[in-house]
Amino acid sequence: MIIAELRNYGAALRAVIKQHKVIAVLFVATIVLFGQWRPAQVVLGATVLVLILIALVWRYRDGPNLSLHQFHVRRRRQSAYILAVWPELMLRLGIAVRVAQSAPEVPTIRSASWTGHSQVLSVLIPMGLERDRLALAASAIAESLGSVAVTVDAAPGGANVTVQFADPLAQPVVVPDPGDHVDLGAVPNRHPQALV
Repeated sequence: MIIAELRNYGAALRAVIKQHKVIAVLFVATIVLFGQWRPAQVVLGATVLVLILIALVWRYRDGPNLSLHQFHVRRRRQSAYILAVWPELMLRLGIAVRVAQSAPEVPTIRSASWTGHSQVLSVLIPMGLERDRLALAASAIAESLGSVAVTVDAAPGGANVTVQFADPLAQPVVVPDPGDHVDLGAVPNRHPQALV
């Protein structure tokens, strides 16, 4: 599990570097510039070590959790899979526009975020393509991505495609027993006053 966790940190570090290229370049430049000066290397190394320790303590504040680890791994794999197959899927479903002799343009994923067991894709729709084409192909997209359902909502410049991987209502919610003594008088009476 520790090796898998280190791999996860490596993947997260690559994602952070990709997202914050300027900061990463400045960090590497700082290390190179101060490479001959040992105290600066010690301070930078200690800072990085402290940040890693804080991240580990924060991540495992409730103790190691294998199911949570597997959940994050599954999310990462699903995200990578969707990003890899999206252009081909759009072509196969005929959701593309062709301008003269150029290659067909398909909707592209601008960003992706997770909300529970659903991934929300912010999709940029090329000019000349209707958002309804995505909405009409929602069930085919869901089948192709192995998800429970896909919904398409309007968004500025494109659409938000929500890929739902689990039904949130499939698991029953257990309500604790209120006990023998329930004070219903504590519930405020909010009936509107009758007009005279």
